[in-house]
Amino acid sequence: MAKENTKPQEFTLHTQQRAVKRAMFNYSVATKLYLEQVQRKRVEKLQKMIEEEEIRLMRKEMIPRAQLMPLFDRPFFPQRSI
Repeated sequence: MAKENTKPQEFTLHTQQRAVKRAMFNYSVATKLYLEQVQRKRVEKLQKMIEEEEIRLMRKEMIPRAQLMPLFDRPFFPQRSI
């Protein structure tokens, strides 16, 4: 038995529709990546602000309290108690 010759079939590839769907998908992926990048930058900026505030407070704690400077033009002479 011999096989019958097959006839070529016409396929509809819908290339235009697939191109539109692919473009929409690429746009959604790019948008998601951009939003993640913005969120990451916000978190880093917030973390940096927190660290700077902590450093500022630590510096404030480490500096000794200022003492009044003596008046050198009027030196202090303790009074004797009688």
